[in-house]
Amino acid sequence: MRLFELADEIAGAGVRGNADVQVTGVSHDSRLTRPGHLFVAIRGFRADGHNYIPEALDAGAVAIAVEAGAEAKWASLVDERRLTALVAPDTRVALAQIAAAINGHPARRLNVVGVTGTDGKTSLVHLLAHLFNTPESVPA
Repeated sequence: MRLFELADEIAGAGVRGNADVQVTGVSHDSRLTRPGHLFVAIRGFRADGHNYIPEALDAGAVAIAVEAGAEAKWASLVDERRLTALVAPDTRVALAQIAAAINGHPARRLNVVGVTGTDGKTSLVHLLAHLFNTPESVPA
């Protein structure tokens, strides 16, 4: 998937550099980053993922996703290495949207049934599970 396609999935995101770069996977842990991946830098409670951008690049990341407002931690690195950066308002949210897009939005193919009420929820869920898992019982 091309980086510009991923950027289109994220409200308020932009690309700095080559938006046509091919992305084959996504990671938020520099130790798990592989060649072709987009590394998503997330600010944590004890560590900031922006500090691990060099390690992700050394592991083969083709682009980075960074949080707007953290430019001091990544802007010079992008310029020095002529990198491509996807700049998002919130990289934690962007990671979920990128992962969904790269994997073909699997949640869009899910059928969901909700069961609420006071009594009979467990019984009804077991009955529905039986019906949904028995091909002969589902009308065509």
